[in-house]
Amino acid sequence: MRLTRRTLLAGIAVALPAGGAAAGRPDGDERERLEAFLRLKADLSGRAVAIYYTADIFLLAPTGTLPLVARAEGLSWNRVVRRGDAFELQQIDTGLYRSPATEEPLSSLAIESGGKALPVKPYRNSSSYTATTRSLTAPSLAARPDARLDLDRHGPIETDDQVWAHEDLQVAFGSTGRRVAQLTTYAGPAAALRDPTVTSVPATSFSAMVTDTRPLVPALEPPRPALWRLVGRKLAGADRAPPRFRAWLAATHPDLLTEPRFG
Repeated sequence: MRLTRRTLLAGIAVALPAGGAAAGRPDGDERERLEAFLRLKADLSGRAVAIYYTADIFLLAPTGTLPLVARAEGLSWNRVVRRGDAFELQQIDTGLYRSPATEEPLSSLAIESGGKALPVKPYRNSSSYTATTRSLTAPSLAARPDARLDLDRHGPIETDDQVWAHEDLQVAFGSTGRRVAQLTTYAGPAAALRDPTVTSVPATSFSAMVTDTRPLVPALEPPRPALWRLVGRKLAGADRAPPRFRAWLAATHPDLLTEPRFG
């Protein structure tokens, strides 16, 4: 099927499966659902959790195809802080880009065959969100009224011995014209989520993100639509990341080898 810019940027909708019961009490208590999600994403005790992830990055070509142009490898530290009846989700994220062919770090990338090589650099970002049972807002994305972060209204969903929940992020970055639409699914063992003493449920995350080329190659003009396909896993600590990435982290961001300082 030919993919157009309109198709790629149409947005991401949350879909719930037929059957399956929401984990938690039958009345579907909103706070219980929110806390269940936070236990899958992070740790309700306030301890920071390390998530290692990889991503395949595809660009929408003028021909309508989606060639794989780069891979990303990164680590995200997530922390939940209680703020009265709300929760603040804090995140520090870092990573690098690799060649899909050689797995070597990328320092430049030619988007067009025979075209000019444009610089590619590693990244480090931080963000914070405030979560309540009514809404999720993004203070770090202030002055952007179309920023939205939604959770399943009926989740998490339990099937067999697994439980999973969706997180749907859509945001526009001010006057730059850059937009992001990302749908992430967190999956973990239902038994751990049913145990109220477990503040952090072991989880794997699967994500699709529609954005543009600016995070990868900021110098490309005009920017093109890009699709990221990510898989992540909660770790007991950054020292549990694969040796190759751990060595890169030690050389570039040694402060992220252990639980970092936020804010």
